Amino acid sequence: MSLGQRLKKFRELESFSQEDVAKRIGVTRQAVYKWESDKSYPDIENLILLSELYKVTLDELIKENKEFETKISIDDKNTKKGVCLSKKNIINALKEEYKDNFTDNHKENNKVVKYYTVFSVGSFVALSVPILFGEMNVSSNLPFLLAFIISNIWILYNKNILWDESILAYFQRMIYFTQSAIIAVPLALFSLHIIINKNIETFSVYYLVIYFALAMLYLVFLRCLLKNKQTRYYSV
Repeated sequence: MSLGQRLKKFRELESFSQEDVAKRIGVTRQAVYKWESDKSYPDIENLILLSELYKVTLDELIKENKEFETKISIDDKNTKKGVCLSKKNIINALKEEYKDNFTDNHKENNKVVKYYTVFSVGSFVALSVPILFGEMNVSSNLPFLLAFIISNIWILYNKNILWDESILAYFQRMIYFTQSAIIAVPLALFSLHIIINKNIETFSVYYLVIYFALAMLYLVFLRCLLKNKQTRYYSV
C-alpha cells in the first residue's frame, strides 16, 4: 500500500472529507488530493499534523511499506526495537522513497522563493525611486507597494513550501543581497538627486530617513522568518 493509499485509508476511518482535512491542517483540498493520489507528498510538518489528526503515530502512518520501514530502521542506530522511529530518519526515508517527487518539488521551491525575491525585494527597492525625483507619484508606486505587501503575506502563510537546507541557504543569501541593495540603491539615488538638482530637497531627506527605518524593519522580518524556518527544520 502506497503512502497516498494509507493517507486516504486513515482519513476515511476518521470519516473526514478531503476538505475537512485541508481546513484542519491549513492546506488546500488540492494538496490533500495530490497526497492521496501519490502525485505529491506532505512535508514532515504536515505528516506530523496528519498523524495527530488521524490519531496514529508517524510509524503507523507510513509503516505499511516493508522496504520503506527497513530503510528507516537500519538508518536509526540509536533506536531500539519497538520504540518509535526518529523524525530525522523518517525524513531521510521519505526522501529516498519519493526522490522523484522531492526533485520536482525542489525545483518548484526554487521557483517560488525566486518569485518572492523579485516581488518582495524588487518592489521594496523600487519604492526608493521617489528619492531621486523629490516627490512621490502615488499611482506609480502603488503597484510596488501592493506587490511588496502581498508577497510577504503570501510567503509568511504559505504552508506548501518545503523549507529544506538548500532553500534555507538561498534565503539566507537573499537576505545578504537585500541588505546591500536597500542601502546602496537609495543612497545612490539620493546622490543623483543632489547632482541633478544642485540642492537637497526636504522631501528626499525625509523620505530617505523613513525608507531606511522601514528597511531595518524589513530586514528584521526576513531574519525572523529565516530563523523560524531554520528552527522548525533543524528541530525535527
